Amino acid sequence: MKVLFCTPTASTSGIAKCASYLMDYFIANPYAGFDIELFPMDSIKYLGENASLYKRIPLGIRAYTKVILRLKQTLKISRPDIVHINSSASLGLIRDYIILWLCKKNGIRTCMHFHFGRIPEICRQNNWEWRLMKRVVKKSDKIIVMNDTCYDSLSTLGLKNICNIPNPLSPKVIEIANQANSALNWNNVIFVGHVLPTKGIYELFEAVSHFNKINLYIIGQDPLGILPKLEKIYPELFSQGRVHVTGHIPQKEAIAMMKKGLFVFPSHTEGFPNVILESMVCGSPIIASSVGSIPEMLDINSNFQCGICVPPKNSQSLINAIEWVYNNRGAALEMGALAKKRVFDKYNINIVAKRLVDTWYSAVSNTTNNQ
Repeated sequence: MKVLFCTPTASTSGIAKCASYLMDYFIANPYAGFDIELFPMDSIKYLGENASLYKRIPLGIRAYTKVILRLKQTLKISRPDIVHINSSASLGLIRDYIILWLCKKNGIRTCMHFHFGRIPEICRQNNWEWRLMKRVVKKSDKIIVMNDTCYDSLSTLGLKNICNIPNPLSPKVIEIANQANSALNWNNVIFVGHVLPTKGIYELFEAVSHFNKINLYIIGQDPLGILPKLEKIYPELFSQGRVHVTGHIPQKEAIAMMKKGLFVFPSHTEGFPNVILESMVCGSPIIASSVGSIPEMLDINSNFQCGICVPPKNSQSLINAIEWVYNNRGAALEMGALAKKRVFDKYNINIVAKRLVDTWYSAVSNTTNNQ
């Protein structure tokens, strides 16, 4: 069986990281009778979270046209048995639908992999994105989502070809975490990600300002120049040297830092954030917003919680969670230990890769077809 693996590759997004981890794994661990070829679908550079549709649409049309023309040639040359498409939806669904149409025209099976957690929200809104998504999923032979809530939303369409497969943890991350000789400091709060309003950066600063001894470490880029604005709002945090901004640093250094404190990730919206997996393997206490796959990743609704989830856009809930961790350090450490165990048991790349391969074989061998 030959798989054409179509995915963005040139960004630092979760979808690109996951693709890189899987491609490295399949190259290092070849399956008998199985071949996988990478097809990069890099298109639009980051335009900022406030970029309008009027700016994104013309750029998207030009970029997607190039991708589709390249793919058309690749299908003729490579003749894959199945095409796997990594998608983050939005305007990319137009490109995805055309790719699916091309594959059907050439008798090639397809697997649509949605790398985002907004499906329930899109379903409730019943907008243009949901109508386009319904067309895409009904034309796909297999559909992969990343959590139970997304699975349940698509199941309302009566589809029987949906799988829930999480992103894997990179073996490289495990190796780095095991080698990092970092001690937990309860006065440190660690944030990893872009400094953006949608990452909950304002709520994070508001929460930290309520504590006298917390040092806040910001690991990530500031593409919109928000940090100078935050310094004006919270001048004492900066003047007292309690805010430490590293910018983008190598993964090895970032993971070593994540082991040195309480990991806090108050994002407003997420799919399946790899940074949560990375924090889980560190074994440190975790506080994150209850969006996307995060509650499922941290097993919040079980008796073996691996962290604390708080509502997004809620500074007071974030303050309460931090206070709870400091007042219940033994329980917080136990959650961290459970997180480390869960990430090995559930998100092991060997398990995830096998489920993907089984899904592809199932799609190729299945004679039924959604049109």
